[in-house]
Amino acid sequence: MIGIFDAQVVFRKVLDAMARPGKVVKLPDISLNPPAENKYPFFILFTLLDHEVCFKVLDAKNRENTEKMSMYITSNTGSRESSLENADFILIYGGSSGGRIHEMKRGTLEYPDESTTLIYDVERIGTGMILTISGPGIRTERKTAIDGIEEEAIRDMDMVNSEFPLGVDAIFSDRYGNILALPRSTKVRW
Repeated sequence: MIGIFDAQVVFRKVLDAMARPGKVVKLPDISLNPPAENKYPFFILFTLLDHEVCFKVLDAKNRENTEKMSMYITSNTGSRESSLENADFILIYGGSSGGRIHEMKRGTLEYPDESTTLIYDVERIGTGMILTISGPGIRTERKTAIDGIEEEAIRDMDMVNSEFPLGVDAIFSDRYGNILALPRSTKVRW
C-alpha cells in the first residue's frame, strides 16, 4: 500500500503524462513488493482504484500470476476484479492484450468517459519501437519510443480509438519508474 502523500504525487505525475501525451514522466521510488517484476504499474493502480471502480489483469506470459496480482490489487485498493468487458482499468503484462482490446469498454457518445484505461507494463520507455504522435497537448507532433509493446497492440489501440470521443486511454509504465500516456485523442503513427 502506498501512503496518501505518495498517492498524491503519483496522481499529479499521471495527470501530467495524460495532459502531455508522449512526455516521459518519472514516478517516485516507493517501497512496494507486488507479486510482479515491475512495481510501478501498481503505483498507478493504487492511486486510481477504489471500491467504486473495477479492474482486470491480463498476463499473456504468466496466467498463474494474474490471480496473485488481482488479489494483491483488491486487498490494497478495495476495488474488485471484473470481466474484461466491464473493467474500468486493465493492467496488461506481456506487451499485448492479444487482440482483446476490441472487447474492452470504449464509452458511448453520451458518456465517452465510461471507457477503459489500459496500464501497460513495458520493458523500457525511450528505446524500442518509435511512435510519432499528434493531437491535443502536443504542439505539432512528438516522437517517442517504447520497448516491450507489440506493434499489433499499437495497431489495435489506433483502430479502437479511430472513432473519437470513443476509445481507450493508455498509460505505459517501465521498470525504471518512467511512465508515458497516450489518451484516446492522440493520433499514433509507427
